[in-house]
Amino acid sequence: MKKKQLTFEEHKQLGATLHWMRENFLRARTVIGNGLGTSSKPSRQSARILAAIDELRSELEEVVYRDFPDRHREEKLSCYYPLKDDYETARIPRTS
Repeated sequence: MKKKQLTFEEHKQLGATLHWMRENFLRARTVIGNGLGTSSKPSRQSARILAAIDELRSELEEVVYRDFPDRHREEKLSCYYPLKDDYETARIPRTS
């Protein structure tokens, strides 16, 4: 059985979703840390969640590089780490 693969467009959509989640969760973590202290249990939990999102993005980026060797480096990199100009357009994609 052939291994399943995400399309490049699916990676871009997933990357936009994860970028949006990370940026918004980072804001929430800042509020938690400022309000409860950075050593509080909720603050430590939020740090682990951010680390998990970062690890997921990194692992998925490796998949993009493996599965799409013919794509330009910048195009692959911007899937999970949008360029600064792309931040405003990185939104949660609508699902069908």
